[in-house]
Amino acid sequence: VWLGGVGTVMAVAVIAEAGALGVVFHVWRRRTGLTPGMAALLVFGLAIHAVMAALLLTLPGDARQRAWTEVGVAILVVYPLATMLVCRLFLDYERQDRDRAALAKSEALYRTSWASIGDAVIATDARGRVKLLNPIAETLTGWRADEAVGRSLTEVFPVVEEGTGQPLENPITRILSGEEAATLAASAVLVARDGTMRPVADSCLPIRDESGSVAGAVVAFRDQSTERAAVRALRESHQRLELALTGAELGAWDWNVRTGEVIRNDRWAEMLGYRPDEVEPHARSWEALVHRDDLPHVMEVVTAHLEGRTAQYETEHRVRHKSGRWIWVLDRGRVLERDAEGRPLRASGTHLDVTDRRQALEAIRSREERLESQKEA
Repeated sequence: VWLGGVGTVMAVAVIAEAGALGVVFHVWRRRTGLTPGMAALLVFGLAIHAVMAALLLTLPGDARQRAWTEVGVAILVVYPLATMLVCRLFLDYERQDRDRAALAKSEALYRTSWASIGDAVIATDARGRVKLLNPIAETLTGWRADEAVGRSLTEVFPVVEEGTGQPLENPITRILSGEEAATLAASAVLVARDGTMRPVADSCLPIRDESGSVAGAVVAFRDQSTERAAVRALRESHQRLELALTGAELGAWDWNVRTGEVIRNDRWAEMLGYRPDEVEPHARSWEALVHRDDLPHVMEVVTAHLEGRTAQYETEHRVRHKSGRWIWVLDRGRVLERDAEGRPLRASGTHLDVTDRRQALEAIRSREERLESQKEA
């Protein structure tokens, strides 16, 4: 084009038509999202060069004949094939770029997810050798990832029994032997690299390859120091409460008001001559034992408290002993939990056998009545 001559107009037309077809091809790909195959690329090359061949007709007579002779076959056969191959090459480069970008994004997501998992995680190969540790696992075990990789999991993650210090079987041993899942004993303690001992809970699952064979295992675990300390504190508190109730000879009850379920301590049942398993754990079993003359008043007091009209519930009433006799109990309790509308959910209280006191009071009253009668006589 710069040099001019008889082919100037045809050259400009070829460039224009090739560019126009290229734009159409690009828009088609963007809208459909399709990647053309070799046949489509060949059709694209043929279309471009068929137009180019037609534009040769615009050349003057001698020039047209010479051009057809020299490049006609190449335009209709070689150039379309070359266009197809070049397009295929660029499409492959484009696909590789997309794959690299997707892989980089996936790896970044994997690294972020691995680092942000709330539990400690260790992955191993089929021989039980450490392949990966996340940051929390590094903290709990005391091993840096670069130091732990390649070492046996039993070295990086040694566990012993709490209290005795006896080594425990590592769950990965069972996983690599074919089990589908494994966990540590409830009393397991992790011995960190510096000797620090931490209570842990874990779960272990196999990693399988494409054929379904075990290619390794993954162990997820967490520090249970806080949970076990809370359990110990709760157990000790319960023991102290039991000692206090036993010393005061108090029966204790805890009532789920919605379901009627009642949890009672042993003293509550023993006070009435029963074994704990002989009394149904429900409020109706208590109602069945209350003296029928006392029950209306007792229920009135209970209802008033449940409705929030009194600060606590307290009555003295008779309850039938297993032997058939009646004993007097001082029953005290209060609602401990209500819902958003103020309805009672849970109540708790105590029973105290006051039969001796009631009998003593009755004896005093009888003696006073006799003395009063003698005075009048």
